[in-house]
Amino acid sequence: MRQLQIELPRKAYRQITADVLDDLAEELLAEHEPGLRIKPVRVSQKMWKTLGRYTPDSREIVLSARLLEKADDDMIFGVVRHEVAHAITGHRFPGARAHGKEFREVCREIGADASATTDMGAGYAPPRSYFGVACPRCGVTLWRAQRVRQIECRCGAVLEPEMYLRIRRPPPDPDRPEEEFYSGDLKAPVAHVVKRPRRRERWKLHFKCAVCGAVNRRKRMVRFARCSCGVRLKIRLPG
Repeated sequence: MRQLQIELPRKAYRQITADVLDDLAEELLAEHEPGLRIKPVRVSQKMWKTLGRYTPDSREIVLSARLLEKADDDMIFGVVRHEVAHAITGHRFPGARAHGKEFREVCREIGADASATTDMGAGYAPPRSYFGVACPRCGVTLWRAQRVRQIECRCGAVLEPEMYLRIRRPPPDPDRPEEEFYSGDLKAPVAHVVKRPRRRERWKLHFKCAVCGAVNRRKRMVRFARCSCGVRLKIRLPG
């Protein structure tokens, strides 16, 4: 009896009998498409967003390891039926759309769900990617949810990364440096500075317009100033 053992890091693994999935696929093909033969069901550890996939070139059904660990037997059998429907559709109607009219007819024939998506619940979600880069001026590692062309560091420098460090877990908390996050010499690559930080301009005068209520700023002390709304104001200077 062929066994599929799915073991995920830091999680309890689950054993499922692969012969049951193969027998289900063979029974459906023998009843509805006798001339089609496919390979045994394979399990992939890399599939996160896709629960199942059928490859017409290799005639192989691939299931996600997360599906076998998180879902119940009914959902797993439903995904296998869905992929068998893809196999029958591709063999019976060459060039047909993936979820077109022919596919829906085959799904009704074998009792499969024609929907392209399914609800796995709140506990199933693909890991979010984080991209890190180090600032050469202050040494702070900056993390973003996606790759960007330019990043403005806290020190004010504008950085242009050439490479990123991609991780599949939340970045380390800067307020808790005592926690170990990386193993070995894995570090974020250093980006080069595109533009030096500008000095913060210190405004010597702040005044509020009595007409529109806008706050205006000036670099020097003046007695008369014009607001952005066009009103000329007389300013009472302290002292």
